[in-house]
Amino acid sequence: MKRFWLITLILFALAVIIFAVLQFFPVYSTRHIEIGTKVTVQDFLRFPNRNATFTSNSEEFDTDVPGTYNLEIHAGLFNHTCRMTVSDTTPPQVEVRDLYAGKEEKFTAEDFIVSVEDHGEVSVRYSKEPDLSLLGEEQEVELEISDDAGNIMVKRAKLTMLPTIYRLKLEVGSKAPKIGKFTGGEKKYTKEDGTTGKNYIVSDVKSIDYKTPGETEIEISYHGKVYPAMICVVDTKAPVFVAYENFTTYLGESIRYKSHVDVTDNSGDYKLEVDTSKVDPSSEGEYEVTYTAKDASGNSSSVMVIVTITEKSVDEQELFDQVDAILDGLITDDMSAKDKAYAIFQYVQNHMGFTNDSVKGDYVKSALRALTWGNGDCYVYFSLAKVMLTRAGIPNMDIERIPDGDEMHYWNLIDIGDGNGWYHFDCTPFEPYYVGFLMTDSEAMSHNSFGQYNYDHSKYPKIN
Repeated sequence: MKRFWLITLILFALAVIIFAVLQFFPVYSTRHIEIGTKVTVQDFLRFPNRNATFTSNSEEFDTDVPGTYNLEIHAGLFNHTCRMTVSDTTPPQVEVRDLYAGKEEKFTAEDFIVSVEDHGEVSVRYSKEPDLSLLGEEQEVELEISDDAGNIMVKRAKLTMLPTIYRLKLEVGSKAPKIGKFTGGEKKYTKEDGTTGKNYIVSDVKSIDYKTPGETEIEISYHGKVYPAMICVVDTKAPVFVAYENFTTYLGESIRYKSHVDVTDNSGDYKLEVDTSKVDPSSEGEYEVTYTAKDASGNSSSVMVIVTITEKSVDEQELFDQVDAILDGLITDDMSAKDKAYAIFQYVQNHMGFTNDSVKGDYVKSALRALTWGNGDCYVYFSLAKVMLTRAGIPNMDIERIPDGDEMHYWNLIDIGDGNGWYHFDCTPFEPYYVGFLMTDSEAMSHNSFGQYNYDHSKYPKIN
């Protein structure tokens, strides 16, 4: 009987002790956490307690940031304090690579690093500087990668210094390189026996795609030994706006922004963005429009033009109504842009006679004159063609000769979307007569007996 009561007393005492521990000591007073470890309130408890919570007296903590944080946890009947220390004791996790370094090619310790995983900033240095004079032979380099907490990871990699260029960078659109690009121009060498040897490219470099950025491993033979090399096709040139112009449009009409710029890029692949955020198409005024051309390699360039929005005058509306009526009977939707342009060319030439006078600077009045009187000089021919081309949806630009005293000439440039860019489009008849439809630059120059096609090439897009 005494034993029973003794056991009962011991069990009761243990229960009291357990209860006391659960109520008064359920939380660790300190906890050390490795940086980056995700924690919950359960990580600070001696025993699981699903009802435990952090109180509002706890400091905000971030286990990705080293430091000491004072926490308060409600567990059981009371609140308890805990000091959490977040520290970084883990060295950086590093992947390295072996490296080839070509003639006059600069490199640093960081160039051996493929990837680094660490919660802090890291620095890389050589334990021992490599021997840059050791050409054509493989050497081992030792790298120390340390983080801002003082943890260090040591890695080893192999370095081969080459007597030739290793990474040859070529701009997109370049031609296949010759051996001299890798050897500093050295095509031949003298062998030990006094005979002449030849340096050459071992790999087939003509089959490489030089229109797309990328890297290709090749081999070259230099002084009788084969060395690796890389052809790196890069695109560092931004798209070029070869032509752009301020323009006028009218209230109520859709604005054809992209028809007023012409862009080229060495890669042939770019996107044109138009920022019209400053334009209010419902109000008259002058507005800035920004064009940005960006290629696939991220190179970009921008230009700004002024668009003037105004209300059509009675003359303009009369002109557009007349031209639209003519076009309705002249062209059809299934016609190509080239066929539409030729129909317009023939109409202008067949419905006008040349007289050497016009009022310059107002294409609307000149085009109305062409339709009303059926005669005029080159400015009148140009003006009627401009209106008809625009209303037919064919991209066009104004072009004029460089003045020679009082001598001037006006004609159009058009783009029919055939992939060849812009053409000269001149409806004015000249003696001896020639057809000024879709002329290339060379064709226009062959008819330049009066100097009528002497224009400032820097102001206009390249014309075939």
